[in-house]
Amino acid sequence: SYGSVLFDSGNNPFKIERIAFYLSGFSLTGSKAAELRVKDQLSFEAETAPGRLTERLITDDIIYVDPGDLGTLTLGTIIGEGNYEQLGLRLGLPEETSGLVLSTLPDGHSLEMQIDTSNLNQEGDYVVFRIDYFPDTTQNTRLETVAFSAQELSLNLDFELPFFLPRGSKVGLIWTMDYSAWLEQINFKVQDNVQIKEQIRSNLAEAFTLSAVSIQ
Repeated sequence: SYGSVLFDSGNNPFKIERIAFYLSGFSLTGSKAAELRVKDQLSFEAETAPGRLTERLITDDIIYVDPGDLGTLTLGTIIGEGNYEQLGLRLGLPEETSGLVLSTLPDGHSLEMQIDTSNLNQEGDYVVFRIDYFPDTTQNTRLETVAFSAQELSLNLDFELPFFLPRGSKVGLIWTMDYSAWLEQINFKVQDNVQIKEQIRSNLAEAFTLSAVSIQ
């Protein structure tokens, strides 16, 4: 949990202040059933050049995950039925969100600026994955951040879990996210931010598992 004393690969104590990331691009596939994607759509304007705006329409299957504020997240509406074997998703955001004009988003959307701007960097680009941490537990330790922009990180993940999807049902997808797996082989005392960032990148795929599907 946030604020707990943890230990890195060199047995050095540290604390996590925040972990947050975006997921998008969800799909269900089966050998005999049509691929299913979320039907909801998001309309917004994007700046393609200084002073030049264009309207864009994308699939609205974007969620912002912060374990400090985590419950059941509603993804959207899918229409279909059949036997499915695989769930796909993206750790990151669609390319079309580049240059998005925040004022054109609907109220309460996950792409809105967070109160502490934790989902945007200094250039105004989306941060799709970030860890804020204290590299040791002394009183005057400065908070450090590892952050990937949307241009730096887009990772497709696939999960095998056969299930039958009946029409007119509510589907619950239960993910297990092993946050400690993202920090495997990291030593905050000897590695710099660039090395830490690349190690986290190589660890990311191992942190996610689809543990269950519930049909209601």
